[in-house]
Amino acid sequence: MLRYLLISFLMLSICSSLYAQQGIRGLVTDAKNQPVGFVTIYCKEQTKSTNSNADGSYELRLPAGTHQVYFQSVGYKTKMIAVTVSDGYTQAPVTLEEIAYDLKEVNIKSGGTNPAVWIMRKAIAAAPYYKRQVLTYQTRVYIKGSGKLDEIPFLFEKLLKKDGIEEGKTFLIESINDLSFSQPNTYKEKAISVKSSLPVEGAPQPMSMLRGSMYNTSSTELISPLSPQAFSVYNFKLIGSYYEDGREINRIQVIPKRKGQDVLQGTIYIIEGLWCLHSTDLTNTGGGFETHIITSFRPVAGTTFVWMPVTYDISVKGGFLGFKGAFRYLASASNYQIKLNPNLDHKWVQNQTKGQVVVIPTVKQEEEKPTPTVVKPKTKRQEDIEQLLAKEELSKMEMLKLANKMKLESEAEQNKSPEITPDSSTLEVDSLADKRDSSFWNENRPVALMESEVVSYKHADSVAVAKVKDSTSRSHNDSSFNWIGIVTGNQKTFNKGKNRFTWSGLIGEGSQLFLNTVDGWGATVSWSLGSKRDNSKEWKFTNRIRIPIERPAINATGRLEYRYAPHKLGNIAVEGGSYVSDFNATGGPSFFVSNVMLLVDRRNLLKLYQHEYIKIEHQIELTNGLVWKFEMGYSNRYQLWNINRFATKETVDGKITPNTPVAGYTMQTHQAFYVSNTFTYTPYQRYRMERGQKRYVPSKWPTFKLSVRNGIPTILKSDVDYMSMSFGITEKIKPLHWVAINLSFNHQWFVYNQSSYFPDYLQAVGNRSPVFTGEPLTVFRQLDYYQFSNTSRLTSFHTAFDFKRLLVKRLPLVNMTSIHEEVFYNLLIPPGAPVYQELGYGLTELFGFARVDVFAGFKGSQYNNWGIRAVFNLQGFE
Repeated sequence: MLRYLLISFLMLSICSSLYAQQGIRGLVTDAKNQPVGFVTIYCKEQTKSTNSNADGSYELRLPAGTHQVYFQSVGYKTKMIAVTVSDGYTQAPVTLEEIAYDLKEVNIKSGGTNPAVWIMRKAIAAAPYYKRQVLTYQTRVYIKGSGKLDEIPFLFEKLLKKDGIEEGKTFLIESINDLSFSQPNTYKEKAISVKSSLPVEGAPQPMSMLRGSMYNTSSTELISPLSPQAFSVYNFKLIGSYYEDGREINRIQVIPKRKGQDVLQGTIYIIEGLWCLHSTDLTNTGGGFETHIITSFRPVAGTTFVWMPVTYDISVKGGFLGFKGAFRYLASASNYQIKLNPNLDHKWVQNQTKGQVVVIPTVKQEEEKPTPTVVKPKTKRQEDIEQLLAKEELSKMEMLKLANKMKLESEAEQNKSPEITPDSSTLEVDSLADKRDSSFWNENRPVALMESEVVSYKHADSVAVAKVKDSTSRSHNDSSFNWIGIVTGNQKTFNKGKNRFTWSGLIGEGSQLFLNTVDGWGATVSWSLGSKRDNSKEWKFTNRIRIPIERPAINATGRLEYRYAPHKLGNIAVEGGSYVSDFNATGGPSFFVSNVMLLVDRRNLLKLYQHEYIKIEHQIELTNGLVWKFEMGYSNRYQLWNINRFATKETVDGKITPNTPVAGYTMQTHQAFYVSNTFTYTPYQRYRMERGQKRYVPSKWPTFKLSVRNGIPTILKSDVDYMSMSFGITEKIKPLHWVAINLSFNHQWFVYNQSSYFPDYLQAVGNRSPVFTGEPLTVFRQLDYYQFSNTSRLTSFHTAFDFKRLLVKRLPLVNMTSIHEEVFYNLLIPPGAPVYQELGYGLTELFGFARVDVFAGFKGSQYNNWGIRAVFNLQGFE
């Protein structure tokens, strides 16, 4: 079978070479006759492009006739050659000449301002226009990624070798895709064909870089040289300039003022007058990897002021946990069809074409009906933009003013609906994507394969044959549920994929081992049955089973929920059962922390009570941004006590304490009927529609929350009679790219209280452990979980300043990590007691899930304590 496939592969290759093709091919070299790799080769009239391979060889398919072909590479003069294509391929070797940069004649003023400053201020101000210049476009994208692992840790060598991964072995991914874009950020991709020698399943998707814009300066993870705040992060130096097609191209060196993995360094090329990108050559270092990105832009056929990216050359090298390797992506975009944004004024860029013929291209232009030309009078903002652009030198304030006016102009006519489209693209894979043969690839692959890459495919084909043989030898009755699935958890779909059954397993997500003083050891498992996840009107039933080993009890709950109005966040649920709960349901210790502290320090921080309950929940959006949640429930609640092996240790060493939230409190068995109404509101809330469901996105506006809870007597013999309220505000402010401010305010109070029990009290979010989990903003680092619970009032305020770089991030090596620094302040105002305050400093984003805080606590104005806390964001351990 292997021999048959190899012979077939060779025959297909021979046949494909005889298939009628035409164009040009050759070798790109420099003045020293050395090959120049990854050169952008572009025919503007045919909107076709390709790249030379690493060895300088290239091939560009063109129809018969005479064509002008451009060869562009960073550091070399762009060269145009005229070629005539007839039958077959025409040999067209090209020699590129290195650019000799000329320094501009600059009048140095008293301040001695770097001339690059004036150029960058114009480019930064023009970035909002270029971000929205094109309303829609379609393009064909070819992507090739190749790489290898140079070092594999000894412990993983044999394991990975079984999957075909070895040191020095080249792997290859190729993909041909149709990509379409429409403002502001909608990308649709269709994978026409995919081919890979990687020993993993799944088709490679086009790179996320092709689903973005170099003019998008809103990213907080990587600071763009075109950001309005770039001058606070980078120094810019004019290396020189040169001319290409009569246009002056400025070469600007980008020099970071500091180290860090959120900065770039290298060179960008800015077109004089248009102030758009001609090409970029930038490097980012961080997390043990170095990423080098070269991007080339070319004008779209029919216009001289719309420059679109035609090639991306991205190389990544580095290591992690003993693995070292390098990978290189090459992406080539061709056949651009664009439609200019009719909402923008393009006159200022058209004026920069200096009399050149300009055609405004549109998609399917021939089908559009001609409309009479209407000359609109210029707005005041457009006049201001033209006046600022006419200035040879912009001050910093003028740059910010121009950038803001450009941004307002580019967004003036856009849809003001709060609905936004997802940033991530949609991907459709053609049914024949993984079935295209070598003749298809030989015809459509714009970049020839290297010998090592050809060998990689041959090896992958032989491995595929072995896998087919192995699969045919297995039983066809294998079940997706097996013993491993029983332990780790599993999911099974049925009814033609319309429904799903999920089992948490004994150690999987949703399961939990626990240890506390009222149950001893125990475990929690769950299973659920429901509709498929992408069903907009989803229903789900979940059964949670809690098994306390050392206390005879039945702990189980059932919850049935139904999303009946996905466009309005409409959801209804019924839940009931017998379970245990924390006396401080909103701010007590997590079960994970309680387990750790009881095992390690022999302290029982968690205080539990038992209740049999039933409740009904309903949520609906009243208007965009305003959500109402209603809850009504009935509960039979009673005290639990420590089991014997812990009860005998109470007060012996001061660590094991009775299972009461505060000393001397005993909760009598009682019944509680309650009704709760909660309203949350965010002004100008924006949202996305995903699979027919409405989902809110983070907002720059504050979120207000008002809750009213009533304990109602007499109904079902209820023993509670009270009314409590709470009002809160949360907001995240990002004034600069290097700092974010998080704020939280909450005031709780009892309107009246005739009868209530500890679970009904006002609660603070405390902590008495060296470690805790969850959201750290509203947690007091060293405050008793239950001490300040009361039936009067409670006010808390929290603020945290999150810095990308403050103190520690200035140190060598640390400045290259993703660590953030945070300064935080917490305030609690309890009734009849001094205010409690905490001031602290923390290192966040440690290993992606942890942080360490150092803090000092004060009662009133008096120093009270200090400490160090570790915080973990552990999903599923709460």
